[in-house]
Amino acid sequence: MLKNIFVLITLSVSLSVALAENTQSTATPIRVISAATTDPREIDLLRFDFQELYYGFEGPNYTPMKGAPPAGAQLIAEAQLFRPEAISTARFEFIDASGRNLSPLFFTKKSADVFDGEFVGAVPVPTEPFKVRVSGVDVNGKPYRSIYPRLFIPVKGRPAAPRLPPGIPAKKASSLRPILEAHEQTVRKLVEEGRRNSDGTITLPRAEVSGATYEPLISNGGNMIGLRLRYAVRVSHDGNYAFSPSVWPLYADENSRGKIEMQAIAVNVDPLPEGLDPTTAPLQLRYGGGATYRAGITYRFVVDTIPNFAIQNAQKTRFCVMRSKRASLMMNDQSVIYSTNISWTTFKGRTGSFAGPGLFYASFLKEGARECSAGGNINF
Repeated sequence: MLKNIFVLITLSVSLSVALAENTQSTATPIRVISAATTDPREIDLLRFDFQELYYGFEGPNYTPMKGAPPAGAQLIAEAQLFRPEAISTARFEFIDASGRNLSPLFFTKKSADVFDGEFVGAVPVPTEPFKVRVSGVDVNGKPYRSIYPRLFIPVKGRPAAPRLPPGIPAKKASSLRPILEAHEQTVRKLVEEGRRNSDGTITLPRAEVSGATYEPLISNGGNMIGLRLRYAVRVSHDGNYAFSPSVWPLYADENSRGKIEMQAIAVNVDPLPEGLDPTTAPLQLRYGGGATYRAGITYRFVVDTIPNFAIQNAQKTRFCVMRSKRASLMMNDQSVIYSTNISWTTFKGRTGSFAGPGLFYASFLKEGARECSAGGNINF
């Protein structure tokens, strides 16, 4: 096997640890596990809260309002849906106690993560008692509807002033008010995105994974030290996403699962998403850093992973191993199936029978890996 160092030209970066390039013929498709059929009745409006601005130790933020909302006030509100990954569209609205529509709500999703069900919006409080309803269609085109059980009874009055830490001096309080106002404006600018939808209907962002394969990760010394993944991602909406794989061996003994996981030592993406410095992109992507991805573009990932009992040094030229807590599993050289998920997507897959962590452990010893120092110091 030729031992050429794999270089991703479009990123203009290369791994400083020499890894042999695996030929494309060694790549095997990952078997995609189909998600269970969704019952639209599972989709539920778990939470709806009006928010109050406050200043705490962490700085300005919002917290759920205590008591009833003031009638006619323009307030920030948050909602949370159960099973957001099964939702295609969502429309929030106020209804009266009998179910009659009062007004649509213009909400926006707080995160592009398909499993994040939190939404936020700026809403006018009705002058009569009301409830909150959400409706739409799921990813299979089936309609759903959920009503939050609380009946809100608005009261007369004005919204409370932003809360400040108790006992704060007047001069300090005065200096904090501009910070609170700036934070509120930032949040309101975010929630105004929801008004782009004329009737309040939100089409949830989705990320689709295709072409997922796995292959041996071969060191420059010719030893198999881990698993290389390749996959492509396309997003439905421009936005900030953070894609990173989770890979772990599915041992027959369920008590052994989770003790060893595969960790990324190199991540390359072509083309490079926006918002990343090309010189630091591999490190940011390796640790699941977010970036701006554009709809209509296919992003191709190459991810090199090694078991979490091994550590690569800061210079990326050597490895060490940690034996203590995983000794029996590290010595087990039986083949195993690996489970693979990719964050911010619904992708779930499994490899076929592949080299187990025991084989990787033996390879690290051949590479001259020594016992890691206490605390996992990478300067060796």
